[in-house]
Amino acid sequence: MAAKYLHYTYDQLNTFCMDAFQKFGFSESEARIISDVLLLSDLYGIESHGMQRLVRYHKGIEKGMIDVHAKPEIVHETPVSAVIDAHDAMGQLVSHQAMELAIAKAKKTGMAIVSVRNSNHFGIAGYYAKMACDQGLVGMAMTNSEAIMVPTYARMAMIGSNSICAVARRYGVPESTIRSWMAEEAGKPDGVFAAARAEAAREIAARAAVGAKAQVSYLQQRVAENQRAAEIRQRLQQRLDEDARARKYTVGALLKSQEEELADATETGMVVYRQPGSYDRELDEAQRKELKAQLERYDAQVMSDRDAANVAAVLLTAAASAAQLAPRDETDSSQSAPAVLVETKSSEAETEVVLDGTV
Repeated sequence: MAAKYLHYTYDQLNTFCMDAFQKFGFSESEARIISDVLLLSDLYGIESHGMQRLVRYHKGIEKGMIDVHAKPEIVHETPVSAVIDAHDAMGQLVSHQAMELAIAKAKKTGMAIVSVRNSNHFGIAGYYAKMACDQGLVGMAMTNSEAIMVPTYARMAMIGSNSICAVARRYGVPESTIRSWMAEEAGKPDGVFAAARAEAAREIAARAAVGAKAQVSYLQQRVAENQRAAEIRQRLQQRLDEDARARKYTVGALLKSQEEELADATETGMVVYRQPGSYDRELDEAQRKELKAQLERYDAQVMSDRDAANVAAVLLTAAASAAQLAPRDETDSSQSAPAVLVETKSSEAETEVVLDGTV
């Protein structure tokens, strides 16, 4: 079934975003900056960083990860550089501030770099690089991210996407021309885009399923290694306890098991330590040293109860993800997440975007 679209103008979506962010607690000027970043992303076809981020930001505010009232602070500054502590501020706001500061410094000194720490998701890096380009400068913007990528030959996500963007005016192509090219591409039939997205989604799902299954396999292997290390550690500790009991009667008495205590109390099978003919398991010094070294080695390999619980939780989550990520054909487009696209327009018409979904 062909995908259906809900049509909204840029102004309608901008008003919606502005109202939403002001409801979240941001001022009008702050809401305008955030909305501009999101909608420019949608206009450029970067749907993953457009309006759909509203939900993530709202959850971040509710959970206290994003501080609506945060006041970013310059904690270090030179004529060509600065470091800003965002204090958990909205990423778009502090990044906009950082690029404005970098532009001002670069116009005075020829170049500048401003870094931000303790911030949040900032949208598309291209927005901030473009700010510098619009001022006749070469603009660069980059960011780290949470661990969402699996390194080569690895089994778990361990590195971030770490986006990098550089913008410079070299060929003198006006932005209006670029937008017209994008509008021409967007003028293709909806079915072409829907088919391309479906194919890309299947490819991503297939690769994600392989990664999730590999993660499950790694975690299962880690659990098995932990169990083996725990068993070896128990045997080593038992042998060292036997040595301690054999070397000294008082230590042996303290280390008696419940069964041995009961045997002594009933005077049957009495266990006597360091007496002729008794159960003597004393080690020599070299053996004792080697066993202690091995015990220390296996102690480091055994997970704590907390770590084991965390691994178990991750294993369950990874197993569920592996089951859900199996690639399959999507015949009902209403089940897919909405996506914002650029629609064809004339130079006089309003900039329009369309929302992929159902009425």
